[in-house]
Amino acid sequence: AVGNNVGPTSVQLVAFTATAAGAEVALVWETAAEFDTLGFHLYRAAAEAGPYVRLTADLIAAQGDTMTGARYQYVDRPGAGIYIIGLRTWR
Repeated sequence: AVGNNVGPTSVQLVAFTATAAGAEVALVWETAAEFDTLGFHLYRAAAEAGPYVRLTADLIAAQGDTMTGARYQYVDRPGAGIYIIGLRTWR
């Protein structure tokens, strides 16, 4: 969810991590199941209240289904600072 808009989602999210290595941050998330999900977009903000900027130009296509989830990775290059990352599913 982006910002405080946390509500029902079409995925069962198992994990979401952000690991910095130099100028890059590896964003990795894993789902246990995905229901009618087309894919994901990632967002970044300098504050929880936003504004949020979409990181992904194209939708990251969903790979899981109702019985199995999937593991996803995206590499961000945000520059110096502390950021809030949002993950949004698309149906």
